Amino acid sequence: MNEFTRTALTSVGVIIPALIGYGIKYLIDRINAKHSAFEANISTKLYNDLFTKFHNSLETQLYKKIVKSEKPESNEINFNTLKNLLSELDCLIHRDSELFNYIDDYFLYHLNNTIKSLDTDLNKKNMKILNKNYQIFSSCYFTLLNKVRKGQFIKPRSVQYRMLNSMHNSKNDKRFRLKQDVQPTIFLILFVLSTVVLLPLLIALIAVSAKALISLIAQFYSIFSSHQ
Repeated sequence: MNEFTRTALTSVGVIIPALIGYGIKYLIDRINAKHSAFEANISTKLYNDLFTKFHNSLETQLYKKIVKSEKPESNEINFNTLKNLLSELDCLIHRDSELFNYIDDYFLYHLNNTIKSLDTDLNKKNMKILNKNYQIFSSCYFTLLNKVRKGQFIKPRSVQYRMLNSMHNSKNDKRFRLKQDVQPTIFLILFVLSTVVLLPLLIALIAVSAKALISLIAQFYSIFSSHQ
């Protein structure tokens, strides 16, 4: 190994970690800046003007199964009741331009999608689609709610809160809790398996890329040296 190759290897070994470190620092600083802005302004607006108004209504009806029955079970909600709640939410958001700008497009899209589903002919097929859309919207609402609560330094709502208010479409609370316990385990197993498989490939890819970079630098050095 000649002196140039040694120097190139040393340079690559210093430059690549430095670039990675700079990139990570930039991302962390950007995330922290966004988080500070959210805590200072956005979360206060959303908490005071949106979530507190639906605390005892829509919030406790999330994730429930939509039914036509006028006497729904504890984990069900009548479609007319839901339609009124979502229409009220939609009107509130569109009346307040600041509120509208603070809410992400994903939330707005699934709110609108669920409202549209409520206006269709509610046959068996459409009820299935409606319930699917409402589960997605419920997830959007619950996620944003907890993000706002964190921004206000309030403890996020948990699985226990959902169980307390029967906020699920499972047959019973026990089955819902079992589902919640099993999902993290499955995700952990998949993460470990993917890490075991992908990590060696990533290391090999970095090694090949470093070797190719050194080879390219060596070629440029040879061309430059031949013209001197």
